Amino acid sequence: MPLSLEAYAVPGPPERLTAVQKGNVMTLSWTYKRSETIRGFLIERMSRPENAPSETSPAAAFRKIAQVTGNTYSEVIAFGNIYTYRVRAESTAGALGKPALIQAPALAPPPPPKGFHFDIGNSSVLLKWDAEGNWNGRQVFYNVYGRAAASKAGFSLLNAAPLGQDSFPAAPNPGEEMIYQIRALLGGPLVYEGQAVSIAVVPEDFVPSRPARPDALAIPGGIRLLWQPNPETWVAGYRVYNEVRGKLKQIGYTAVPTFFDKGAGSGTYRISAVGSVAQGPLSEPVSVIP
Repeated sequence: MPLSLEAYAVPGPPERLTAVQKGNVMTLSWTYKRSETIRGFLIERMSRPENAPSETSPAAAFRKIAQVTGNTYSEVIAFGNIYTYRVRAESTAGALGKPALIQAPALAPPPPPKGFHFDIGNSSVLLKWDAEGNWNGRQVFYNVYGRAAASKAGFSLLNAAPLGQDSFPAAPNPGEEMIYQIRALLGGPLVYEGQAVSIAVVPEDFVPSRPARPDALAIPGGIRLLWQPNPETWVAGYRVYNEVRGKLKQIGYTAVPTFFDKGAGSGTYRISAVGSVAQGPLSEPVSVIP
């Protein structure tokens, strides 16, 4: 298939070129609107001889370090250096476009946060850590990532913007093991993220609180039990027990805070809330005497 004239035109520069440093890895990313006429992108980095006084010296020059087909490029860097990159699009006919340029000083990122732990709340998994405040004179922020332990996908960023506080409420997922990570980062136009610390939250961690003592009413055909729902939004249901001479026997399960013991005329009852796996403590007993 012959190339169109558009393929011979000089491509425009990539847009939204950004640099993110995670540990000792620098990652460039960008966008490009007319990808159908683009073969790939040329990545160039400025280098200069040791005797060149600066990167603006005539001795300094951009040299090709990679050619990619996607919209990202990563490489290992050395702290303390200043990296200047150019990214140029290459058309399907081989025409090189105007460059997008970015300068990225490689700073030593802040250390991993300490004291990373979690509390299971009524409607969230509250992730907590010891906030650093400042690192080398710059404010420290935090990013929180998460993924299902069984997933082959990478970690997803959970917070919409870098966090300045020492906690983050993640959505509860009591049905599977979740892995959470937190990374400290420096504020500024470029993102400098440190090494991650991780923590696992398993279904067994979701232990409901003790339900309120139920009300019991003898009505024609049996006994109706009613109680206030647990405050945890992730409670899956309730187990209902009949207590006879100190021994418990489960007589039912319900997803809502009510249960009808059909045919019963008396009894002593206790209930417990359950998550996807774990069961909480029993309520105080309630008795119906014939």
